[in-house]
This record gives sequence, structure tokens and C-alpha cells, in this order.
Amino acid sequence: MGVKSDQQWFTQLCLLDKTTLKELRLEIIRTLNEDKSYRPVIAVDASVWLRRALKNPRDDSNVLSQYHAKPPVPVTAVADYFMARIRLLNRYMFRVVLVFDGQRHPLKDDEYDIRKSQVDLESLKQQLQQMFDDPDSYGISSVLAIQKQLMIPRQDILHEVICAAKKHKTDVVGLVGSPYETDTQVVALQKQGIIDAAITTDSDFTALGVKYVVSEMTLEGKVNVRSYQKLTTQVLPNLFGVEEAVDGRDLRFLVQMLGNDNLPRGLAGSGVVDVIARMKVYLRLGEQQKQQYINDYINNHDTPVKCRHSINYWEHAPAYKVIPNNPDESAKSAFFSGEYTVKLCSMTLDEAYQYNPADEIIGFVPENYLRNNHETQPYTPTDDEFFRCISWSRNGLPFEPVPDQYNSSGDTVLHEANIDFDKHPMKFVMSRALVKWLECRGVPIPSLDSREQIVDMVKLCLKYKIDSLPSYVMRSGGGCVTFSIMKFA
Repeated sequence: MGVKSDQQWFTQLCLLDKTTLKELRLEIIRTLNEDKSYRPVIAVDASVWLRRALKNPRDDSNVLSQYHAKPPVPVTAVADYFMARIRLLNRYMFRVVLVFDGQRHPLKDDEYDIRKSQVDLESLKQQLQQMFDDPDSYGISSVLAIQKQLMIPRQDILHEVICAAKKHKTDVVGLVGSPYETDTQVVALQKQGIIDAAITTDSDFTALGVKYVVSEMTLEGKVNVRSYQKLTTQVLPNLFGVEEAVDGRDLRFLVQMLGNDNLPRGLAGSGVVDVIARMKVYLRLGEQQKQQYINDYINNHDTPVKCRHSINYWEHAPAYKVIPNNPDESAKSAFFSGEYTVKLCSMTLDEAYQYNPADEIIGFVPENYLRNNHETQPYTPTDDEFFRCISWSRNGLPFEPVPDQYNSSGDTVLHEANIDFDKHPMKFVMSRALVKWLECRGVPIPSLDSREQIVDMVKLCLKYKIDSLPSYVMRSGGGCVTFSIMKFA
């Protein structure tokens, strides 16, 4: 994701020599001229952590077991992944803002089509169902390989992350839902002084002007940090042989020539060497000549209309602006106190650019644009509800958990107490899930030494129709005995 050609300018060559969270915090304090008690705010591109939490899990992992459970269960393993990193940042005196993606902007349709073509999810689902229909013909490793490829973000998983973050200290964790792309929302938050840095793997963040971008972070507090200042005052001026910083409109034009998610290709037959040569000419022009150069470039592009839209989008992409209820309060203070409303504008905090593929004219997104896109829903959320992560701007629906589970008596039971073995053959259910299933029926697990013994016990419980215990029994620490246990004994 991000800049397409020669990303090392935006990812490697602009790295700082600050390699720990402690050093990054001190660097931000020095730049802002704050005292040593200052707690920088770092925005997290939630989609990056979400993908990493779901990507290529171990065969016996909790996340893999929870994700594919039937009936569905809360995927708390992803929330645990987020919270471990939030606590790490808090320990190093950072406040955290989780920023979630919103609607997919139509300018990126080509990019989305490319990503969809790389993985045929429907075909994988059909293969998995075929394995479930004929379990004797397939091994567990084949099933796990398919299941890992099918682990894409779901709205109920986002709900678990949001709930876990809300239970944390509210003064050190904030939540933001973007109208469209996370990167442009983060730029808007930075312009309002709400955040000081960001965590993402997307090279767009640095190109768009985010001052500090943490591209890698270990649980030991080690980091790789990209610097916008180093990119614009050292890397690019040295590359193009100029003394002035390469930022603002000049940097945005460079990104269009290199290709990006909105405009995947520059001019036909133009590679990185040609882009460097063009920039060397362009940067030595006067302001009016630069604008004419850009216009000529647009007109010579294979898709001039889309090229013009992409340039305008990089200046006026949609984002939410925080409006404090108290005019005398800063946007940052209002954000963390919750005393604010929001307005849909752009990352520059002006009116936002609206893409119309057939229109050469710049248009602007009205405040109710997102809500109009979801007007077919039973309830149309407000921009404030989108921003506060009550509903998702991608589909207009509220963030909700998976449904509760019940036993045959109608009592609420713990999640993972029920497994639909008709839909998910026992052969392909992980041992950890079977153990949980047995625990919810009062079976003494320590006596079971092997997978074979666990499976035999599950089959015995099914034979005698041992029901799962009510959740209040399971939470009572063993102080309750039910008829089901007596019957099994």
C-alpha cells in the first residue's frame, strides 16, 4: 500500500537513528519544546495491527480457533494483540489513538480490484466446505492452510477491539472512525494538534506529511521511525540536487508520477529514472511554470481525468474535524474529554474533494454525504457516531458482538460452550476448543492426556447428551452443581 515506485525514499532512507520508544518520545518532546512530563499521542493504523493479528497464525493458536468457530465466538485473541501493544506504548508514556478505516474511496477501485484478484475467497470457501462435507478424505493440515487464507477482518472482531480499548484508561486511549482512508484522517488529527506520530506500514503516511511514522515496533520497545523532515529536507533534495525542501505540492506531484493507490501508474513507459529527471527540471521552475508543468503532465497521462482527481484528492481527501463544545478549549483537550462534535471536511480542515469519475470539475463533499450513502439502513448514523466508533462508516451498521449462546434449557452459556459438529466436523476442531467445550460441561480436564482421550470424552458427552452449564455456574468457581453433572456421574 502507498507509493508504488522506489518506496525506499519513503520507507528506508528517511529512517531516524532513534531506535526505541524512549528515544522517539524524547525526540518528539525536543521538537515540540515540551517538558519531560509530556506524553506524546501516537495514532495507530488499526488495519495494520488487525491484519498482523490475523496473518498466518500458528496451527494451535487461539485466534485461529476462535475465528473459525461454529457458532461464532468473540475473537478475543485479536483484542489481546491490540491491548498488549497499547499497554507497551502506555508504559513508555505514549497516549494512543486507534484509527479505523471507513468507506473505500472510488478513486481506489482499481487498487481494490487488484487486491481481490490476488485471493479468490469464494473459491477457498468452497474448498473448505468440500473438506467439511467429506472429512475422511482430507487431513487437518489441508484444512488449516485454507482457514488461514480466509482470515480477513470482520466487524465483530473490530467490536471486541473497541470494547477492550474502552475498558482501558480513557485518558490514554482514544478511538477514531475515518470517513474513508485512515491516512488522511491521521493527517487531519495531526493538523489539529491531537496526535504527534503514527504507527503504520503504509508509505502514504510519510508522503502525506505525518511527522513521525513508526513502521515497526517490537514488544521490547524497539522501533523503526520514518521522519517527514528527513525525507523532505535531506533525502529528496539530495536526490534531485536542490537546496530547498521538497514538500507540499511538489511532494504530492512526485507521488503522482511514481504511482500510488489512487493512480497506480505514472506516464506510460516512464520509470523511476525518468521521474527523477522530470523532478530535476520541475523543481527549478517558477510557481506559474510548475502549475503549467503539472497541467501538461495530466494532459499527457493515459487517464487524465483520474490523474487530475488523484492530485486534488491528495490535497483535499475527506476527513473529520474535531469541533470542541467549548470554543476556548483545544481540539486535543476536547477529544480526550469527549466534549466535542465533528464535521466532515478534508485532511487540510477545509472542504473535502469528492470524486466523480466522469467530471472534470472539482466537487466538495457535503456534511451529510456519508449518511446519504447509508440511507437504506433502518437507522442512519451521524458523523459523530462514525467518528466515535459507535457505527462503521463503511456500511452504516453498529459495531456489535457475536450473538450469545444458549443450552437446551434456554440458559445463557459461555462462548465456546457450543460447537456445531454438523457444520464443523470434530476432526477439524482444535483440541483447545474441545477442551473448552468439555470444561463448560463440568468435565475434569487434567485427567485427559491426549487428543484421542479428549475426542473420546467429547463423544461420550454427546452420547449421553450432557448439556453445557449456565454461564452463572461457570463463573461461580465450582460452587454450583447442576443436574447435568449429577446425571453424567
